[in-house]
Amino acid sequence: MKAYIPHAKRGIAMIGGNIANFVFTLARNKLLAIYLGPTGIGLIALINNLNETGAAASGTGICDAYNRELARSRTGFTDKEIVSSGIGIFLVLLSLVLPMIFGLYFFVVQSDSSSIIVIVGLTIAGASAGIWRLLSGIYLGFGLSRAMFQAVVIGAIANLAAAGLLLWLGIREPIAFVATTPVLLVIIGLISLAGRIKGMIIWEAIRKMPARKPIMAIALPIMLGLLLEPLTTFYLRSVAAAKFGEIALGVIQPGLQLGMLVSALWNAFLGMTIVRWDQSREKPFSSKFVMLAFTSIAIPLIGASIAFGMVPLWATVVSVLFTTEFIPGVITIPWFLAGEACRMSGIMLNHTFLSRDMGMLTVIPRIFCLLLTIIAINIGFSSNILQISQVYALAYASYLAITFSLWLWLQFRLQRLAQKSYIS
Repeated sequence: MKAYIPHAKRGIAMIGGNIANFVFTLARNKLLAIYLGPTGIGLIALINNLNETGAAASGTGICDAYNRELARSRTGFTDKEIVSSGIGIFLVLLSLVLPMIFGLYFFVVQSDSSSIIVIVGLTIAGASAGIWRLLSGIYLGFGLSRAMFQAVVIGAIANLAAAGLLLWLGIREPIAFVATTPVLLVIIGLISLAGRIKGMIIWEAIRKMPARKPIMAIALPIMLGLLLEPLTTFYLRSVAAAKFGEIALGVIQPGLQLGMLVSALWNAFLGMTIVRWDQSREKPFSSKFVMLAFTSIAIPLIGASIAFGMVPLWATVVSVLFTTEFIPGVITIPWFLAGEACRMSGIMLNHTFLSRDMGMLTVIPRIFCLLLTIIAINIGFSSNILQISQVYALAYASYLAITFSLWLWLQFRLQRLAQKSYIS
């Protein structure tokens, strides 16, 4: 039991950092809601969603690879080679991702901004968001929860101050508000980790990427999976904008924003607990696995019950956190939160596949989730914003169901293999 205490403490520290971050993030959202209204908030959310999609493709998988590889004993590659190889892979992926992000922006977003501002802004925002993920992986991999806590909180305070400064200067360009968040986090993260990463960067290893195989074995399935998730949300946001105008982007943001906040809390805890649990040595249907299965069922049930139980209060919550202009979107909040609870459970189960070097299985439920979303929208399940939120909940409920089915299949498969090994 004592062996799990340090991991739990780190997980709690990460939750504390994210709670503090959320307080300042919500204050920033309130400020933007007052000055920019639903239309401005909606555009910022759409562009930020696009930026997060690019960051997922270029840096999130490497972040998880750092967390796993730097945290465990291994032979073959040093910490320096792991970190430097990750940087090399990130640079290659970023060069491929950015042109696609530009294309999606000009195809979906109707903006008065010049092409130069868009390209420069998205490049800065995309590169910074990806770099922050690399830095996060280093924090997590070396167990630097306190340092990451400080960086996240300081970054949130600086981000709130920067938003106030931009508004005071009369700047209303959405990309500016999207870019400030990752840029400030990167600056603070680099200052915080300067002493540790100074000796970690080997230029020759960045070029040759010697540890690319173990990194990509983890990063590729995570990258593909997490690329599909923001694409699902981005698609729904695009549909809302196309069918109901830019104001609709804003009024559905409270539900999506609250879901992201809750999910970030959960992911922060997972990053220091279940992610670092090497399940490859766990016996099938062990007590820990049974607890994992029950937890994955309990989370969406409890989450949905709370979300729908708070229906009478959501209008007040939205008025406080945003403005009364966002109240028409209150009806979507329980559905977005229910879908997010299903997504969180699915992510938790996915770590079992990653520990067994079967990470590509995690992509299957996410592909189905995106396809179901597209099919539901195209058969007419999008006559109002409520139905858009219901599609989100349905898609991620199916995602969890398929993930859980695959997880059970893996448990039975491991059990059969263990019995064959015992008999032989």
